[in-house]
Order: sequence, then structure tokens, then C-alpha cells
Amino acid sequence: MIGEIEHYGYVYSVKKLVLTYVLMLASGIIAAYLFRLHLAGYIAISVYLLLITPKLIAQAYKTMYEQRRFSDASKYIEKMLYYFKAHNKIITALSDASLIFPEGEMKDTILQAVDYIYNQDDSIFDKETREYFKNDFTATSTRTVEEKALKIIELKFPNKRIKRMHSFFIKVEENDILGVIVEIRHTNDLISIYQSLKDVSVKVDDKVVQGQIIAKSGTSNINKELGNHLHFELYYKGKIVNPEEYYNKSIDEL
Repeated sequence: MIGEIEHYGYVYSVKKLVLTYVLMLASGIIAAYLFRLHLAGYIAISVYLLLITPKLIAQAYKTMYEQRRFSDASKYIEKMLYYFKAHNKIITALSDASLIFPEGEMKDTILQAVDYIYNQDDSIFDKETREYFKNDFTATSTRTVEEKALKIIELKFPNKRIKRMHSFFIKVEENDILGVIVEIRHTNDLISIYQSLKDVSVKVDDKVVQGQIIAKSGTSNINKELGNHLHFELYYKGKIVNPEEYYNKSIDEL
């Protein structure tokens, strides 16, 4: 039981547990006395209270934990909307929002998302997050780094309002430098990234097949003089590789 309470982020000592048992037994004895119960009644009430006390304590802390998570989620939405409106940048809004929260699950989760945007290191993901991103041929029609970072928060705090807010942020930001981006996760630890797109025809978590049209070439602010063009990147096991060498084909053939 103490381990379960600690999982909720609270400290519950053995001394406090013993005191709780004493108080519960005392209340049971008083109740038995008031109802003029026989010895068997005293014993029955005492045994029942000893058995039910751990569940009552755990449930009380679980309720406090859920209330705190709800409060944190509501505050997160409020602050993120405020900071994103001020800066129009996801990373800046996350950094500012992290300062609002005291030490705890929400603050840790936001800081993990910020760390991922800066370092793009998948090793920081916990088991649940790694399982989510393990799906093959998953298309992401947004900036891949921010999408993954915000998904860390969504997985820790499942909430439709948070998910809708994140989706709005990504659509607004859309990468001013490289344009719209689609990331496709293939088998064999391969990831292909298409940048400077328009008219994207896939969405997050779509399954795509070879030869499928996912978007049209578009423009980006970093290479305005090129007009409509495509920027293509290929990653193998997290490291960028030369597509010509990997496929043994020229860019024109690819």
C-alpha cells in the first residue's frame, strides 16, 4: 500500500500507517460500545476495519492524485494558450509553462518534452512512449520533433482538450523555415522525411504504401528562390544517411 501511495507522489510513513490503524480501531471500539455489542461484535468490527483500512487509505490518496492531475492539466492548458499566443513557438511556450509548476509529474513531463525538442534523443522515452512510437510506416504530417514532444505530454495526461490544443499549435506553427513536413517510419529502423510540402494528403498515424501520393512539393522560407521543391532526408537507426548510397540509386532515380 505504501508503495502505491508513493507511486501517486505522496509520502506515507509506517508511523503514520500505525497511527491510522489505532484511530480506526478506536473508532470501531467506540461504535461497538455505543451499540452495546457483545465481544464477538467487537472482534468482527476490529477485523473488518483492519482489512478495509489499507483500501480506504489508498483510495483517498488516489482521489487526491487524480484531482491534482486534473488541476495540473487545466493549468497547463491555460498557461500554454497564454504563452503560445504571446510567442507563437511551441518550445518557448513549453519552457515558460514549466516554470509555473512546482516539482512533480507535470513539471517533469513538460521538461522531458523540452529536452526532446532540443536533443531529439529517443532514449529519454519511457516504455509507454517507446511503444507508441514503435509503429512502422507511421506518417506525421507535421514537424516531427514538436509532434513527438507534445505526444509525451498527451500520453502522460490523456485529455481531449490538451490533444486538440496541441494539434492547433502544430498547425499554426508549421515550421516557418522548412515548410510543412511529413515523416514516414518504415521497417528496418528507417525514417524518411519530406520537407517543403503543400496539399498534404496524409495525417498523423496514417499507414502509407509505396507509390502513394502523400503531398505536393511546396516552398520554404529558407530557399524561397527555388520556388516549388522537395527537401528529402533519410535516417537509419537515428542517424542521417545518404539516400543515393543507401538505395544505390541517383536522386533522379529515387
